[in-house]
Amino acid sequence: MQNMNTKPLIGIGVAIAIVVLAVGAVLYLLRPMGGAIDAPRRAIDSAVSAVKSWGQNKIEIRVFNDTLECKPIGELALRRVRVRSLCIQESTAYLSTKKLIAHRSFDVKIGWDLNTDLKIRVDPIKKTVTVDAPEPKILSVTGIEPEAIIIHREDGVVNKLTPEDMAAVMRILEQNARVGSEVSEARKEAKQDLIRYFGSIFSYDNYTTTVNFPNSKGEPLIINSPASPSPDR
Repeated sequence: MQNMNTKPLIGIGVAIAIVVLAVGAVLYLLRPMGGAIDAPRRAIDSAVSAVKSWGQNKIEIRVFNDTLECKPIGELALRRVRVRSLCIQESTAYLSTKKLIAHRSFDVKIGWDLNTDLKIRVDPIKKTVTVDAPEPKILSVTGIEPEAIIIHREDGVVNKLTPEDMAAVMRILEQNARVGSEVSEARKEAKQDLIRYFGSIFSYDNYTTTVNFPNSKGEPLIINSPASPSPDR
């Protein structure tokens, strides 16, 4: 089977060599005597180079970067949870089933954008600090492994796995990492971290800190510094 594949290439290479040699012979007959000796030699070198380069695979990759946006960021990441996402993708077409099982670990950072999320009001006379904060959000999701780890892959008879299937699994793995129960629990812990964070910042001068989560049910959370009296309820 391998000999059958190489025969066409050998034939094409020989044809190229014959053409180049024929051109060299013409140049040999038409050129003056001073260059008659070098012409066949150059023709032979060209034929050899053409035969060598014919069977070679050439890959050319060009990469260009465009700057789409550049702006300052300020993030307050108070929780990081590492989760592992598992995806089982199975599809059937034409009575042929293909299956792909993969997993990947992610670091999910949870917190707030300091530029847009948090509103801080300080009253130096009453010595109070009021912080309005939305629910904590996912700031980033970073894969631990360079790519998904494939546990099992199985092609159907006519329904074959494709690169698009792998790309879909990659998207599903990241989506699952965002909505897991571990992330929901980390969101709750991040809110408590935010309360302690601002309470410790402004406790140096007996400030009372109130943290409001407008989108959450329940009363505002009030933090008193150790030296300040507790507010009346």
